[in-house]
Amino acid sequence: MHAGVRSLIATLCNSRHRIARSRGITVTLRIVPDEFEPHALLAVEDAGGERLTEVRVGAGFKLSAASAEAWAENEYRRPS
Repeated sequence: MHAGVRSLIATLCNSRHRIARSRGITVTLRIVPDEFEPHALLAVEDAGGERLTEVRVGAGFKLSAASAEAWAENEYRRPS
């Protein structure tokens, strides 16, 4: 595998997007670039950084303040 591709994959694996900080929680999305089944992990952490829950979502899931709030309102069930 080309070094540039490895570097891009490493960057994507470690991407964390912190969007919503309400009620002392942070919602993150971490991309998992699996060759056969790419996906992402949507998680919520408390103010101390402890993971409260995590669900697997499709690689095309778009995290925004609105989607994070909708996820919280749906009691952190896996988004459809």
